[in-house]
Amino acid sequence: MMKIFLNIRQKQKEHKGRSWVKTILAAALIIILTIIIVIFAFFYRISSQNRKHKQLETEIKQQMKDAVNDYANDYGNVVPILESYPDGNGKCGFRLSESGSDKTEKSYELEATRDAGKSWLVVNDDPFAGKTGIAEGIIFFTTQYGYIGLTDETGEKSEIYVTYDGGESFIKIEISVDMVPQLKYDAADYDYYSMPTESDGKTSINVTTMRSDSGELVFVSEDDGKTWSPAE
Repeated sequence: MMKIFLNIRQKQKEHKGRSWVKTILAAALIIILTIIIVIFAFFYRISSQNRKHKQLETEIKQQMKDAVNDYANDYGNVVPILESYPDGNGKCGFRLSESGSDKTEKSYELEATRDAGKSWLVVNDDPFAGKTGIAEGIIFFTTQYGYIGLTDETGEKSEIYVTYDGGESFIKIEISVDMVPQLKYDAADYDYYSMPTESDGKTSINVTTMRSDSGELVFVSEDDGKTWSPAE
């Protein structure tokens, strides 16, 4: 009788042991499934955000394209690319606009506004005096005095022009680079002019070559671009 009782107790212990193992395995399985679901949800959310971002980016690009097309439809081949507002309140401004169809050898015209861009009038239909290329920039320090820049199609050479009559006429800036002692390269190699900046009544232009080790030559003018000398 005692032997039968002990066998029953042993079987009960084995059954409890198996039940405990099953419980642990079930809990582990639930944890693993939970982790998988969380990871899946995380990556699904990232994928969804990426899709939304790409969709938004596509919509923005399309809006920009539509805006350019609308402008082209209204104004033909003239597309504004660079603007400058010297009066401080954004009413009086100037802009360079493409007036030719060539993608590399572009020609430009200078337009002016007196009503914050609501209307524009051409003040110079050939500000670069027949030169073509790619406009580098435009900056007017007053409503009469300003600069425009033009690079060649390679972007390795540039020219700067100054106006004193609100853009009706321009003069090409000439700088004597050979005034700088001990040039690293020939003076003719220094043929890239940056757009001018103005500080403390002085106008500055950086002149460089396309050589990475040539450094910049800084020239300043104290008479609104009429004469230039090396910076001290």
